[in-house]
Amino acid sequence: MGSIPAVVLSDHKLIREAFSKDCFSGRAPLFLTHGIMKGNGIICAEGALWKDQRKLITSWLKSFGMSKHSLARDKLEKRIASGAYELLKNVKERAEGPVRLPELVTNSFGNVINDIIFGYKFPPNDKTWNWFRQIQEEGCHEMGVAGAVNFLPFLRFILPSIKVTMEVLTRGQAQTHRLYASIIERRRKMIGIEKPEKAKYEAHENLFDEHPEGHIRCITYSKHSANIEEHFFDPNVLHASEDECILDNFLKEQKRRFDDDEDSSKYMTHEQLLFLLADMFGAGLDTTSVTLAWFFLYMALYPEVQERVRQEILTACPGESDIIDSTKLPYLMATICETQRVRSIVPVGIPHGCTQETYLGDYRIPKGTMVVPLQWAVHTDPSVWEDPDEYKPSRFLDDEGKLLKPQEFIPFQTGKRMCPGDELARMLSVGLITRFLRNVKIRLANPPPTEEELMGNVGLTLTPPNTDYICEFI
Repeated sequence: MGSIPAVVLSDHKLIREAFSKDCFSGRAPLFLTHGIMKGNGIICAEGALWKDQRKLITSWLKSFGMSKHSLARDKLEKRIASGAYELLKNVKERAEGPVRLPELVTNSFGNVINDIIFGYKFPPNDKTWNWFRQIQEEGCHEMGVAGAVNFLPFLRFILPSIKVTMEVLTRGQAQTHRLYASIIERRRKMIGIEKPEKAKYEAHENLFDEHPEGHIRCITYSKHSANIEEHFFDPNVLHASEDECILDNFLKEQKRRFDDDEDSSKYMTHEQLLFLLADMFGAGLDTTSVTLAWFFLYMALYPEVQERVRQEILTACPGESDIIDSTKLPYLMATICETQRVRSIVPVGIPHGCTQETYLGDYRIPKGTMVVPLQWAVHTDPSVWEDPDEYKPSRFLDDEGKLLKPQEFIPFQTGKRMCPGDELARMLSVGLITRFLRNVKIRLANPPPTEEELMGNVGLTLTPPNTDYICEFI
């Protein structure tokens, strides 16, 4: 593809075999990952940086309660419950008419992600929160349509549409990093940790000089509008959490490494923190909120499935408890799995890069090859899934009604670069769905999407068509 040799895998056994090896744990040399992201963060990182940051993120998430046997799991469940109750409140305020449910889910669910990553929540209807989500949504879409630049970078100098897309992406990234820097600064003061001198980021050296009180300027750009709006963000409007968060842990580890003059402190710079927070927030919110958007669409399209899910919830979790045991909800889990199968959120997976020449099957794979795990093909293979285009949650249940986990099902990918937050994503999805459907029945407010519309909209993720819902509280 362009100048990059590419291998596409559409067999789950080959994908598992390849991604279990260290030599396939790199990232393909794409312009967007190496040019714009500069190999920072965790999604685009590789080698020693990736190993270091993944180890930290995994240990921190487990300490928050992500592990099934963690003593802190109850506390994490309560954090998730707060988002579900916020969603119910917001839906109830609009329940007399059609509701754009996915938007409300993203808003409430996003604040749970904010709490876990930054240790803060935005107040209701906050201008900066709405501004930030607009940047994220536009960025996700533009990242998807800018794919050709990955292989033919010179196109950004030739094609006007690509040039505009690149401007949207780079401006959005800069604005996001400015917002994060403001949040980081407030959190530093809250927990009493100063920034190590060697960790500073030159691009943000004079960031807080734009306003007498150090507030940052938030600028709204859009390719769809010629108007440019701006406002200032006061981080003191944020609602602080006393619970652990990713940011606190990074700042403490950053200080420890720089104080001890460790060589690994080079992985804990302020610039790396900005990219890491963006990856954690984007991956945590976008993929799970899109999964929930597809889930609610299928619940509305298949009311008999929705009712069976509701009855299981009412039987297994009848009270308003903060603790949800997903093992008691096999049919609900099957509907989530079937949603992830029939509409793979990342249809072509996340490309890996081959870090050294190796063999896969009988084929020689050169160093620098892009390896694409084609999830759509794996999840709709007619030799594996009977009637693959049909929505059948029962395919994930055995004869006794227990949940099945077929080897061909890889929604979070597999191997060494498997999503480190897969268990957290399940907890978030199950926690929100259980509390919502325990109180609400949903149906479409518009005619059902056409077959073509149900194929989804391709961006960084595969999103469902815009749909309004009627929400009936029980």
